[in-house]
Amino acid sequence: MEIQLKEGNPLPAFFPALQQGVEVPVPGPRSLESLLTKEWGLDREFAATKIGTVFLNGTPVDDLASVWVGEGDVVALSGPMPGLAGAILRRGSPLAGLRRGGRPESRGMPSGEPNGPIHIHVKLFNSLIGDMGPRLIQKGVILDGQAALSVVSALGQAKPWSSHGVLVNGQAMDLDRLLRALREGAPRRVRFVWSP
Repeated sequence: MEIQLKEGNPLPAFFPALQQGVEVPVPGPRSLESLLTKEWGLDREFAATKIGTVFLNGTPVDDLASVWVGEGDVVALSGPMPGLAGAILRRGSPLAGLRRGGRPESRGMPSGEPNGPIHIHVKLFNSLIGDMGPRLIQKGVILDGQAALSVVSALGQAKPWSSHGVLVNGQAMDLDRLLRALREGAPRRVRFVWSP
């Protein structure tokens, strides 16, 4: 199922999903730097100053150019965090040696990865939800049925949507009808796209 949001600002309804993680299609394996700058269109200065902490599958990453993402990887991104923990986890920190396990090793292109599209899971925290969340939703995010139900429910509570503001598989549908459909037979996966 694909849900296209055509009006308003749906970002607040996605806050919990973006923190828990959304599935994002990517054209193929690539470095984290390429993912951020080429695929998602962030400028390098934004990546350098606004993205303070990066985790790949739970391991902190310092060098975005040398670490690649592959099918099923989990990428967690956070703005700069305060305090000692933030200083230890911050990209390029002189305190990185205090991390459990020391510095992560570079991870080049995963061997045996398909050259075609892959899916990764992306988690956003603090200021990056507002900075990057809209961009991801505009490109398209995939949620499981329960998370999709939560998002649609939150959309309905936030403001009234016109009958043309939501398209389901290309057809206009009001939120009440969509909520009923999701409750009665929640699909396993739902793709959301925001087209303001």
